[in-house]
Amino acid sequence: MAAVAGAAIGALGAVGGGWLTVQGHSRQQRRQQQAEHRRWRDEVRRNAYNACLASAKELSAAWWKMSDRLWEEGSTPDQWQARFVEAHDAWTRFSTAVASVTVTKAATDKRIPDRAFQAAAREALGTED
Repeated sequence: MAAVAGAAIGALGAVGGGWLTVQGHSRQQRRQQQAEHRRWRDEVRRNAYNACLASAKELSAAWWKMSDRLWEEGSTPDQWQARFVEAHDAWTRFSTAVASVTVTKAATDKRIPDRAFQAAAREALGTED
């Protein structure tokens, strides 16, 4: 009888130990995925901000060049038009970069209302744990 009890206790210990190992591994894997996601998100944000800053500088330079050409004595409407096109293109790039920054910020900001809605829906449907 003692041998059977010992074997049963050993088996329960093995199952419990295995379960704890699986839970610990699962938790560690979740933490690692979250850390990787944060690194990826931060890199996307950094790239968006850098592109926005670079395009703002480019836009400023294009506007100054256009202004200089407009005030330059002897400049022609064709030269004005060329500088206008450059400034317009710089504005388009700047506008796109600003939109990227807005999207990266909005992706984070929308999580809070999403989670609140999900919690309210689970409660209303009676599916809360």
